[in-house]
Parts: sequence; C-alpha cells; structure tokens
Amino acid sequence: MGEDTLHGRFQPKIALARRDEAAIEFGYDGVFDETFTGFVAKPYNAGGFADEINLKDEMLLLEDTTINNTFLDTTPQEMIAYCLTQAGISEMKLAGTAYPKRARLPIRQMNVIEAINTIHAAWGEVSSVKIITNEDGFIRTYINF
Repeated sequence: MGEDTLHGRFQPKIALARRDEAAIEFGYDGVFDETFTGFVAKPYNAGGFADEINLKDEMLLLEDTTINNTFLDTTPQEMIAYCLTQAGISEMKLAGTAYPKRARLPIRQMNVIEAINTIHAAWGEVSSVKIITNEDGFIRTYINF
C-alpha cells in the first residue's frame, strides 16, 4: 500500500548500453511502423529525467569516433572519406569537385564532426554533410563541397 509502482518493484529491469541499436515504432493491433532507428546515447535513467532513454541517429557514430592523424598531400574528399570510414560508415558519395591538395593538415584528438569542421575551415566554403539511412538500414552519407 502506498508503493510507487513506477519506481518500485514492478518497474522492469532495463539494461541498455551506450551505442546499443534502438528503434521507435508506433502502431496498434500488432501493426507497427518504424519511425526512428538509431542508437542509445544515454542509458536508462542517465538523462535529465526519470525513466528516460536518450536516443540519437547515426550522428552518434561521428560524435564517438576520435580522429588523430596528420594528412599529407590530401584533398577534402580523401580526408572526409577516411573520417567516415573510421566511424564505420562505408557507403558514401563525395562531391567530384576538384580542390587543391593541401601539403599537410593535422587533425588532433577531434571527433569526426569537429574534423569535418576543420576541413571546412581549411578549404573555405565547404557545404553541408548529410547522413541518410535508406530503408535497408545502410547509412548513406552525402558530402557536398
């Protein structure tokens, strides 16, 4: 009597780790539509609210991957392809625009998003990075310069 059933003994045991795959589905009568796929960013009750699970899309892979490399005689496309590959993204389409090679560009202890911003600054006007997941779950990354 008076027991908090939400946080008490009836609360299910939820074991989720950061970067576990996650999906959100909506529906009824056993018919569900998947509306989001991604990864656990903060495990159960590690967020700002009780009973919260924080999810993120594939950008979490870019946030969690550290690049520590000095690129020699390179183009922005080569650098971005390297960074995305390190993050586990293998399918990508990079713009074919020709950019002059830089003799040397160090990327020191940056996540992929920070590295892409550094690449942007090094070559000037480099436009957006888009990561799109197709229906088969493959990550498609489009880099436009």
